[in-house]
Amino acid sequence: MTRLVAELIEKSRNMDLKKLAKQERCLRMKTRLQALYLLTTGMNQKKVAETTLTTSLSVRRWTGMFIAEGVGGLRDKPGCGRKRKLPKTEEAAFVADLKRLREESKGGRIIAKDVQRFLLEKYQVTHSLKAVYVLLGRFGFSWISCRSKHPKRSQEAIDDFKSGFSDVVSEIKKK
Repeated sequence: MTRLVAELIEKSRNMDLKKLAKQERCLRMKTRLQALYLLTTGMNQKKVAETTLTTSLSVRRWTGMFIAEGVGGLRDKPGCGRKRKLPKTEEAAFVADLKRLREESKGGRIIAKDVQRFLLEKYQVTHSLKAVYVLLGRFGFSWISCRSKHPKRSQEAIDDFKSGFSDVVSEIKKK
């Protein structure tokens, strides 16, 4: 038995790692707890790694994290993953600019390529079209839009048509 495993057994003496693993909802955390439980039963690190479909290095790292910080040390730390290209401080301004851009656009709608170009010009941020859709979804925008408005449409012509429409219908009914 290695020194690390002996420390693990000592640290987990008052815990039921098997029960904790069964109750855990996060699959990554469950795997880590199962690995530690298997180590406490006398299984060697290599066999534990094979059983949990991980590497011996991961098992050693989890053991060290558990000894240093307890069960909480096994949880994923915040801040993992890639940083957002559009800074959090710019998000509110981007949403306001996007709404303004939508109002000013000809046809009454904008497409992802417009947003992509806008991000590059105003915020110096490059995004793929897929990333633009993810960004729009995060802010509550939908890529599904209603039928666009023709840039040369006239509200006066529409109102004029609507006002005389009932007269036209009445004439047709008389015939």
